[in-house]
Amino acid sequence: GGGNDDDDGSATRTRRRTRAEELRLRSKLVSARNCAGNVMFDQGRYDAAMGEYAEALGHARAITRELQESAATPEGEENDDCGCDGVAIASADAYVEVTSLSNGSTRVVPSSETLAARFKSVRMHLAGTLSNMASVHAERSEWAPAIARYNEALGIQMEELGERDVAVSDTLVNIGTMQYRFGNHPLALKSYKQAWKMRQNLLGPDRVEVADAIMNVANVHEILGNDKRAEACYKACMRVTTKNLGEGHMKVAGIKNALGALCAKKGRDTDAVRYYTDVWTIYKLNGLSDDHHLVKTATRNLADVKFRNQEDASASVVTAFYDVMAFFSKEGPGAFSVDNPTVDGFLGKMGKTNKRFSMAVC
Repeated sequence: GGGNDDDDGSATRTRRRTRAEELRLRSKLVSARNCAGNVMFDQGRYDAAMGEYAEALGHARAITRELQESAATPEGEENDDCGCDGVAIASADAYVEVTSLSNGSTRVVPSSETLAARFKSVRMHLAGTLSNMASVHAERSEWAPAIARYNEALGIQMEELGERDVAVSDTLVNIGTMQYRFGNHPLALKSYKQAWKMRQNLLGPDRVEVADAIMNVANVHEILGNDKRAEACYKACMRVTTKNLGEGHMKVAGIKNALGALCAKKGRDTDAVRYYTDVWTIYKLNGLSDDHHLVKTATRNLADVKFRNQEDASASVVTAFYDVMAFFSKEGPGAFSVDNPTVDGFLGKMGKTNKRFSMAVC
């Protein structure tokens, strides 16, 4: 009789381990589907990527339901799905023996700690899948469904991680960006501020990730017309970025370019010229040639601000020169045809609007 009981117990344990292995493989399938979707996303195959993500989402939701059912089964009751913890039995500590109150039989089930850990892991896969799907919506300019997916992912992350993980702040940034593109600037500002606060609490105030969050806040403040707050945020961002990356980094150039544009808009030409000059210098220090579009833009910004209220011949020539350069670059070889009506129209217009145009052409 005893031998038969042992045999039955061994068979039962083997069956349950097989069940756990099955769910572990399904968890791997969620990861594999997401990886395949990511490859397709990078290739611009958004429909195919969404198909992979949808498959991953279905599997993740199914595993989550089964884990919830396992966790809800009281200890001591029969449960054919015990062991559906998403992984094979790795050690005895992860499982406990439960004795039935009705017949005294003993069976092996995953401990509550094991179930909780596996449930959290699958839920994080679920959140990641939702974020991936939101990225596809964003590439299609489908802002509303993108926001919905990101919000669902954020809800899961907040339940499982709270405000203790930088990944939550990344999702907040994504939501802010979608709201920004959707035109909901106050909601974008709210999400960006939450991300800023969270990153600062987790990482400290002097990290590049914090500077990136401040930059997002500054951009929205400027869009909303809060120029003083925007400038303060830009300067705070520049301080942290410079401290981490150095004064000659391209990120610093981007921040100073934003400050230059803000100052130019407010009529603070001296400050604008100073920032734009720094931008031009950083570009050159990083090896950009004179015909690089960033260098051209910086030069044009300098000319426009420095001489917009002055009758300065050299500034007028620079301005006209870049207008001519941009036009001929766009038109290509056809622009040099003497009977090109587009060229004739452009040259005539330039000649009327810029008295220094002939010098620029030379």
